[in-house]
This record gives sequence, structure tokens and C-alpha cells, in this order.
Amino acid sequence: MNIGLDIDGCMNNLQKSVAKVLKRDYNVEAPQDKWGMLKYAGITTRKDELEFWGKYKYELLDSTSIEKDAYGVIKELYEGGHRLDIITAREYNVAKLTIEWLKKHEISYHNIYFSCYDKDDVCKWKNIHIMVEDNRDNALHVAETGTIVLLYDRLYNKNTEHKNIIRCKNWKDVSQQIKKEITLNEKNWIL
Repeated sequence: MNIGLDIDGCMNNLQKSVAKVLKRDYNVEAPQDKWGMLKYAGITTRKDELEFWGKYKYELLDSTSIEKDAYGVIKELYEGGHRLDIITAREYNVAKLTIEWLKKHEISYHNIYFSCYDKDDVCKWKNIHIMVEDNRDNALHVAETGTIVLLYDRLYNKNTEHKNIIRCKNWKDVSQQIKKEITLNEKNWIL
């Protein structure tokens, strides 16, 4: 089976790390809402946002811890013969840091694709059967292609529904849902 994996918000909780930086350096309590956290610190323009990420991207992308059970589930999938492609919106300018983070956490994968803002295109191109995603818009677009989306449950993706979206609260849920999909579609998947 071909499985797509997102990093930020799925393999890790980047929003939690951003909230800590905003508390520490800006004295701001920001809800972990992916699309609006920075505004609580007065970061409202694209220029301000780029400055924030320029200042903190290495700290945030390097120090954000891996989600509980992500390593074990991903390892089991990889060793089980599934094709794992990381499909991330992270840009190429953090490719080296991203690959180092994946190595540090011993994440096995076949390929990684950066700057993927329209993940539905990559999922079609790579014949992805299941995509693990947290971004509401990406989840809906990928689901529209017929790909099953395991939506990693976050505050910012509540009320996201589609017949091809299954909400997962953690990596154990992800594992169980993938096993269910394999069982349901055993004869239909091209492995």
C-alpha cells in the first residue's frame, strides 16, 4: 500500500512548540490554532510572519518532539512492506534540517516531497492510497480524489467531514485505521 505522511501536526505537534515560543518570548497565551496563533503576538502581516519564521524556524523545527507512538507505527508500516512517502508543506530551505529531524527520530520512509501546498496533486501522482494529514483544506482536497485521509485530530480541523476522511486521535488510531483499510480493500490495492 502507498501511504503519504505529513510531518507538522501529524508526526509532531508544531503548534504546541509555537505556543511555547509565543509564551516565552512574547508573553502571549495563544490557542493552538494553526491558522491564527501568531496574530496573538501582533504578528499580522506576511512580512512579520516571515521574520518570525526566519528567527525561530531552526529552533522550532529541530526541537519539536515526535508524537507518541509515531515512530513505532511508521516503523511497522515500513517493515511491513508499505511504501511511505512524506508529503510536506515545509519548504526546500529547511530540507536539511527536516531530514536531520527525521534521522534523529529514526523515521523510515522512501521519498520526501517538499513545498507541497496542493497535496492532492502529489497523492494522485504517487498513487497514494492513504494520506495521514492534519490540514483541513489538504484533507478535503485529497479526499475528493478518492484517497482515504486519516485526519490527525487537532483543534484547527474540527468539523472537517468527508466520506473519505477518518478522524484519528493518535498514532495508535492511525495504525488501526490502516489495518482496517488493508482488510477492507485487500483485493483492490495494488501493492
